[in-house]
Parts: sequence; C-alpha cells; structure tokens
Amino acid sequence: MKEWSNENPAVEQQSVRRVVEDNSVENLREVIGQELPDLIVHDAHPIGEGADNTTIEVNREYVFRFPRKGREHRHSFEEENKVLKALRGKTTTRLPEIEFEGKTYQWSGYKKIPGVQLKDVKEELTDTQREQLAKDAALFLFELHNALPISEAAEFGLKRPRGGPSREKLSDIRQLVNREFPDEEMREFLLSSIDRYEHMLGEASPPQGLLHGDFHPGNIVVNPDTNRLNGVIDFGEVAIGDVYVDFAYQFARDKDFAKAMMEEYSRLSGVEFSEDKMKVYGVMRILTHWHGDPKRVVRAKQWLEKLAVMV
Repeated sequence: MKEWSNENPAVEQQSVRRVVEDNSVENLREVIGQELPDLIVHDAHPIGEGADNTTIEVNREYVFRFPRKGREHRHSFEEENKVLKALRGKTTTRLPEIEFEGKTYQWSGYKKIPGVQLKDVKEELTDTQREQLAKDAALFLFELHNALPISEAAEFGLKRPRGGPSREKLSDIRQLVNREFPDEEMREFLLSSIDRYEHMLGEASPPQGLLHGDFHPGNIVVNPDTNRLNGVIDFGEVAIGDVYVDFAYQFARDKDFAKAMMEEYSRLSGVEFSEDKMKVYGVMRILTHWHGDPKRVVRAKQWLEKLAVMV
C-alpha cells in the first residue's frame, strides 16, 4: 500500500478525494489504512450504499461512512457528525459515537452497535415483543426530539426534513404525481393529500423537535436475545421539524406498529396525534423520497395504495 506524500498537501488531498469518490471497497480501505496506520484492517466489506453515503464494516468491529460526491452530501455529513457528538449521553438508546474522522477528506468511523436490523426480524416477533419494541422506539424518539434546544440544533445548519417539504417544493411534487399516476382516483387522492399538507403549513405548527429524519426498520438495531431496541443508526437526514415526520415512514408501512409508537409517545409527551394528519405526512414522506429505480417505484406505489385505502 503506497504512502501519501506530505510534501504537497494540496496534491495529497486531491488524491485522497479521488480515491474516496471512487467508492470501491479497496479504495476506501486504502484511505483508512493511510489515515489510521495503527488500525490493521483484516477485513472490510460494504454494508450499505444510500443516496448520501457509502458504508463499510471493518474487522467486524467498526463502521466507516463516506459521503457520496457533491458538496451538498458533504455538508449534510458534517451536520450529522456535529449532531451525533452533541447527542452523546442524551438518549437511553445507543447511537453511533464518532471515534475517527478523516484528516484530508470527510469520512467518519465508529464502533459497530451490536444487534440485527429490525427489518430482518420484524416478521418473527410476537405481538408482545412488537408492542414492547414500539414502546422502546417511542421512548427513543421522545428523548431525541427533546435532546437539544431548537436554537442549539439550528446552529448546526439543519434544514427542514425531506419528509416535510417547504411550500416551494410542492409544485414539483404535484408534477411528479401527474406524471407517475395515470389512475384518476389514486391521482386525486395524492393531489388532495398535497393540498391538505399545504393547508397544514399555514396552521398552528405541530410540536417541533430534533428529528432523525429517516426512522425506518433498516436504521433500527435490535438485540436478538431480548428483542429490545439496542441502537439507532444513520442520522444522515437529521433535521429540525414537526415530530410527525419521524412516525410517517412507519405509519405508511405498518400502521399498527406506528400506532403503538404514537400511543406511547403521547403518554410520555402529552402530544395527541391525528391519524388524518399522519396519513398526509406518510404520503409526503414517500413522494419526497421518490426514486427512479423501477423496483423502488413499485414498492413506493404499494405503500401509497395502502395509505389510500387506510381507514
């Protein structure tokens, strides 16, 4: 493995950026080896590649995340790391604790949170286990939403969550609906949901808090021995906004689990949820995460169909 030259820092930084943006495991492994010479890398394999980050697991002990190309992704990556540092010790649930950060390019590493993703075990849980896990998830969200004063969180440069778009974005979302949904009944349901959301923007604001922004079963880590919540990962969409947003994804996919979360959250916080509003947030969550991948489009349309017939 070659060594980076210290004689020309600008050239060195450019070389590291080129290697990182290639996103192959071997290149990312090379960057880790060069910037962390005391860490002997025995094993490295990818464990996820989302819209914003590429993630690899090293030695089955550490997780390293690298932002994708583009200044916006690198900026959100920086925000995420700042928030995670500010959240240390403020939640009962384990969160990633940043131990390593890139010297010449943005990346970070933390000890892997042990457990399995909820998406891989959810169907195997008993009703009692699901109810307890929903309560665990509600406690996490309650603690997260109240972990930092809004003014302090705003200093990190956080924006509105993607699941709760600004009024200016609604025109694009309406165009998406008109383009992708030829069925008149479904199209009218979605357009009326967007209208309802726009009206909600002018109403008294729901409770605001620090949001995870992408709270779904793939980012929820469960202890396989106890089936209790053990950690939450991927704060790449952390934001300030309506607390409804963090329930919207679950509501769109698994209404019963989401309702159990909402009931416990209400008990802890006193917030009363409107299922009508939650349905609207579920629609907006899916539409604002629309993706061109045909498989993901099919899945998104299935979730929207569930919301359309939900009573």
